[in-house]
Amino acid sequence: MKNFSLITLLAALIACSSDDDGQTSGNDIVKPRLLTITQVEQPGTRATLGEEYEALSASWTAGDVLTYATLSNIGNSYYKGTLTAKTTAPSSAFTGSVMCNESNKLAVIYPQTTTLATNNGSYTISLTDQDGTLPTLASNYHYVYGVATVNTVTETTATATMDEKMKSLLTVVKFKFVDTANGDAPVNVKSLAISYDTAGGGYPQKATVVTKTTQSEVHAEGEGQDVYEDKKLNITLPAATKEGVYVALVPGGTPRTDKTDGRLKFFFSVTDDDGNTYTGTAKAVLVEGEFVNATIKVQ
Repeated sequence: MKNFSLITLLAALIACSSDDDGQTSGNDIVKPRLLTITQVEQPGTRATLGEEYEALSASWTAGDVLTYATLSNIGNSYYKGTLTAKTTAPSSAFTGSVMCNESNKLAVIYPQTTTLATNNGSYTISLTDQDGTLPTLASNYHYVYGVATVNTVTETTATATMDEKMKSLLTVVKFKFVDTANGDAPVNVKSLAISYDTAGGGYPQKATVVTKTTQSEVHAEGEGQDVYEDKKLNITLPAATKEGVYVALVPGGTPRTDKTDGRLKFFFSVTDDDGNTYTGTAKAVLVEGEFVNATIKVQ
């Protein structure tokens, strides 16, 4: 996100005892180890997002769960597991049992995913069930990804560094809607539907991330048009608001019409707390990792 430094991790992971019964003592054995992933740049942030000066600042929250996965076949197996944040702070310790040895590369994924397939290194991002609030987006939809390299190991411990800052895979937009027929008065938004192009269009409900490449090449790829056609991204807020609706969107995309200037055309249908419906359009290019403030004219 713009003005938003993504996380580098400091993780302490609890090791399990090995089953080698003293037969091997080398440090090249793949087994659970007490791993420390050290920061390599200014600590980044993620979890409980808080808006300041029209940008996003953030902090990890105790109990945040991430997924780790080995990026190559080690010991004839791929491994995955979970890491859990221990403190609420911009930089936190994480604990979990990690299978590793020297030079292994580990994918680090937030939020935790149960869809990760270790055989091909892909997992699924879901955009459905967003409620337009910042806390829900922070906990469930602010997808970030990073790679750590194990540098040194002993019998029971290991050290690693993040190869780069963790990157945000989606675009976060803070939408405000104004009624052009009422002097651009703010609309008290209760629900929102987003699609490409027209009221009959659709927008990706999910995306796939393929991890087995370099971090800079990892992107969220939205569903094919034939899959999301006529399926709008629907958002219902717990309470109506004029202050802004926060939505995570897949960057890129290929709408069916109106693409001659390189921008995507979006169609919005907004319902207020009295049940009135407003519609409007906008054109934009969504950039991975950006936080965007957008005021949309509707009528």
